[in-house]
Amino acid sequence: MKRLLNILAIPALLFLLSACNTEPSASNTSTFDDSIAPIGLLGDLSEPLYYDIDLTVDPRADEFYGTVALSFRLNRPSEHFWLHGNNLQVERVELINGEQSYTATYEQVLASGVAKIGFPTKLEAGDYQVVIHYRAAFDLNLSGLFKVEEQGLNYALAKSESVQARKFLPGFDEPGLKAPFEFTLTVPADMHAITNTPEASVIQLDNGMKQVTYLPTPAMPTYLLSLAVGPFDRVEGPTIPANEFRENNIPLVGYARAGRGAELDYILSITPEFVAIFERELESPYPFRKLDIIAAPAWPSGATELSAAITYRESRILLGPNPAPQARLGLLSIHAHELAHMWFGNLVTPTWWDDLWLKEGFSSWMEPVAMAEFEPKAGHEIGTTVDGLRAMSLDSLASTRAIREPIDRNEDIRNAYDAITYAKSTGVIHMMDSYFGPELFRPALGRYVARFAEGRADAAEFYDEIATQSGEPRLVAAFRSFVEQPGLPQIDTQVSCANDQVTVNIQQQRYAPPGSEINTQAQQWDIPMCFTDANGHQHCDILSQKTTSWQWEGTCPAWVFPNANGAGYYRFNTNSTNWSALIANFSDFSAPEAMVLIDSGFAAYGQETLSAEALKSLVEASTKSNNRHVVAAAISRLRNLLAVSDDASKVRLASWANALYSPLLETWAQGSDEDSMILTNQLRSSLAQHFDNLELRAELAQQAASFTGYMGGSSDSSALTTDEYQMALTVAVEDLGDDFSNHLLSFADNFDDSRFRAAAVTALSASTSAEFVTTQHTFVLAAATESREAWSMIAGAMSVPELRADHWHFVQNNFEAISKKIPAQWRRRMPLLGTDFCSASENAALQALFNEYGELTPGYERALAQTSERISLCEAAKPSANAFANQLTP
Repeated sequence: MKRLLNILAIPALLFLLSACNTEPSASNTSTFDDSIAPIGLLGDLSEPLYYDIDLTVDPRADEFYGTVALSFRLNRPSEHFWLHGNNLQVERVELINGEQSYTATYEQVLASGVAKIGFPTKLEAGDYQVVIHYRAAFDLNLSGLFKVEEQGLNYALAKSESVQARKFLPGFDEPGLKAPFEFTLTVPADMHAITNTPEASVIQLDNGMKQVTYLPTPAMPTYLLSLAVGPFDRVEGPTIPANEFRENNIPLVGYARAGRGAELDYILSITPEFVAIFERELESPYPFRKLDIIAAPAWPSGATELSAAITYRESRILLGPNPAPQARLGLLSIHAHELAHMWFGNLVTPTWWDDLWLKEGFSSWMEPVAMAEFEPKAGHEIGTTVDGLRAMSLDSLASTRAIREPIDRNEDIRNAYDAITYAKSTGVIHMMDSYFGPELFRPALGRYVARFAEGRADAAEFYDEIATQSGEPRLVAAFRSFVEQPGLPQIDTQVSCANDQVTVNIQQQRYAPPGSEINTQAQQWDIPMCFTDANGHQHCDILSQKTTSWQWEGTCPAWVFPNANGAGYYRFNTNSTNWSALIANFSDFSAPEAMVLIDSGFAAYGQETLSAEALKSLVEASTKSNNRHVVAAAISRLRNLLAVSDDASKVRLASWANALYSPLLETWAQGSDEDSMILTNQLRSSLAQHFDNLELRAELAQQAASFTGYMGGSSDSSALTTDEYQMALTVAVEDLGDDFSNHLLSFADNFDDSRFRAAAVTALSASTSAEFVTTQHTFVLAAATESREAWSMIAGAMSVPELRADHWHFVQNNFEAISKKIPAQWRRRMPLLGTDFCSASENAALQALFNEYGELTPGYERALAQTSERISLCEAAKPSANAFANQLTP
């Protein structure tokens, strides 16, 4: 540790600083008030230059400690500067100015983790260093530097994104403030320690510890910092070989908790090819010296793209030698996403969190792109359509965010991590790629990455670069219209024919579900659109007006499809004659087209522009598809209708759906390919859990009993695949009662499979037994319960209508304890506990709860507004749901 570093004496650092404009700015034109603690952006008073970090991290202890020598630039004279640090016990701060050392002060001034370093006197603009000596307790709620115990062994891991690095490291904790980091870690000698770079040296100490020094990182933001210490299994993967984009080989290493290393084999085996795919697509080399894959015993999200040390919740990637199909595809998807981040986010970093979409949106879009190249015949391309449609429910709310929503407070940052940023961005990017063409769009994207490599970029810089490189200004106008305003466009079309001429009158408006307060005429988009017709004609243009007409010569087609290839991010409506023709010719359409037809059909039914009879025909037509996504799309929307139907309508709808889908299950169950197996499980789950197929329920309950050794039998590990865990265990909890539920609790405690345990907790939350409620509530608050499991239990229990009042009473009486128990980054989501409410009185109770306790869950306002709106829309959706059921023959 270079504690008293004279930064001007280090040539390498001088080079780094010269590359980043070393002259401090003495400008007094800043828009920031340096005297006021910043609630969002730190401002331009100062910026980091270099971090030299020396920490002692022993997962067996209760706390960690050490120092950070933070070299920084002061851009104008000041008596202080602002940085981040959250609940750190700072013992002393030294200010280094050349050869002189002074005592400085440290004070955390905002609960969000904004802190102030005070100088003994006003300093002129220039380059300085502070050395901060501190310690902190390991977090126990999967936030910052946290520790977990598995099978009697302790592990410490750092969850840095988005603003959690400040919980273990004082520094400039925002994405645009990138700087190099140099780590020295003192850790137990028998443990592995992992950071973002390779080890430079290891010194064995006399006290059972070792000191590991790591190579400096490239300039990077704090949210990508990796730090993991524990008795991991270390598994060397295949080397990622040099290629036309990169002269050096990349070492690939996997880490899993003790005894689980062999389960890393699959993800390690596929990684070199995925890296090569991204290098080819972007014409850019993998940007780091190494690549580590870490299977964390516990992790608050599915994965985090920590630079060169991607960290996953172990249940997402430890799949064993014969993974079930859905689990394997889930691994491919999340792995492709995190690897894409090595370029989108890590190599090129957003300047601030309002441009989170520049990393999350593009990484999400690259998932199916990379998967399709990895397995060209598997049909992964449809993933972009699946994602775009998934976003539309949230994007239909008046309270939805824009993709690029201004973020003014630290407390609002996590609200950007939603389906709008991920899934809507995917749909929008796919629309641009499809309309303007991969041959134009993707090279422009690659040159954007090349221009801002190792730096940062915001939306304006992204737009400027793709406009320059593509030579297509309409691309930017279309992007901005979708990125910078909230909501979902709806295209209304009227098709007519006369004198061998086809006319389509087109109008755009904002989509609004029944009961919504959205002003449908208040917005306008530049919408890239392509229409096709039954005669093979295709017409493409960008709709930049409220209304227009398209005409072409030819005989009158049987139908006109308003979203060719399903590539447009919008819903459509059309005249009744065209609707009837589209449904009658459902088999003519590709799988993406069929999916958007189903989505728009259900939306049109809700708006009373498609009849219940026509919607029924559309659902029935979907069952003839040979694509699992198409079949599943109709099922999921039927389940939405079922959820808001009254009791009599539920029985009628479930009976009809059971008769419709049971024969389909028999057909798909005969297939042995992955798609057949996945849809077979989806059909079994829906039929058993939603459509009242009693025979399937008995079968699944028996499978769960056999797997867990219920009623004194031995456990049969072949009775369930991982893809069947959730549905079988849930049905067994509901049908076999408290005896099985208590048995499952015990079995899960002793069965070392994190995927099974997660499924078991969710299943137990679905209990309909009033006698089991106390057990559920005790589990939520128990010290031994992992924080994610606490949330799963209470959130799942709130979806059980028979006992919802009991669980809601528990939430009201234990709000503070629950908020402290669940993962820290999820507290803002607590209004989602009211997701299944569907009455004005329940809505009022939810509002009252957060009026009283909202301050315990910073950033809750967005989730509360959206949940409250969904409750209101639920009431409005009941009549149409009941009307659909009433026209069915049971």
